[in-house]
Amino acid sequence: MVSSGERVEGDSVTLTCSSEANPPVLTYSWFKQRAAADTLLPTGQNYSITNISSQHSGLYYCTAHNQLGQHNSTTTLLVVLYPPRNTRALMVSSGERVEGDSVTLTCSSEANPPVLTYSWFKQRVAADTLLPTGQNYSISNISSQHSGLYYCTAHNQLGQHNSTTTLLDVLYPPRVPSVTEHVSGDSVTLLCYSDSNPISNYSWYKKTGSGVILLGNSTNLTLATGAVGLFFCTAQNQFGSMDSSEYSVPTGNPAGTYAASGVTVVFFLTL
Repeated sequence: MVSSGERVEGDSVTLTCSSEANPPVLTYSWFKQRAAADTLLPTGQNYSITNISSQHSGLYYCTAHNQLGQHNSTTTLLVVLYPPRNTRALMVSSGERVEGDSVTLTCSSEANPPVLTYSWFKQRVAADTLLPTGQNYSISNISSQHSGLYYCTAHNQLGQHNSTTTLLDVLYPPRVPSVTEHVSGDSVTLLCYSDSNPISNYSWYKKTGSGVILLGNSTNLTLATGAVGLFFCTAQNQFGSMDSSEYSVPTGNPAGTYAASGVTVVFFLTL
């Protein structure tokens, strides 16, 4: 090469070949060393590359030819420096992530010189949260609060690059369901909701002196005029179940109706 030193991606570089010969050198050939077979490059005493990239890194040599023979030079190394790229954030192991488990995310990136530091972030609506630095980010005893999109940033002396986001989806059983009421005319509709992942299936029950009666499987329960008693809902997924607090309907008309999942049932109370 004309001058020694490292080359930064985007620069231009010129390699020059010289040889003693009599008669003088007729032609110069350039080669890039490959594992399988060396690549023949354009001929000429100088070989120039504009806008170099990491693909141009490698060992180069030239061959001088005259009427009496040829001779190869020793190799010269072209080292191209570039900022991080192809940065990826991945889970170390596959499979479901259940509340209470541990999880490790790892960051990888191509860079020359090598990556100096890795930073981790959790994506937020307002501003992303900076997490501890390091190639790996580990969370023990994960909870639903750890669910979200994570990404890493790789840094070296020439710049930085963000990975795409990776989703941490934490599975967990239902929390205590909340019951809200909506009044429409003479009826009241009770709505059951529980925070869970995956989403819950819901069932409604009425307490009796001897136990409970299943009223139906639905998120809502409609109580018509005259409905009395204690009602509650249950949220359930494959990781557990949870009951709501009881919803009390004071004693009124001894005859009433209630409906769940579109089914209306008439019941009579014995006084």
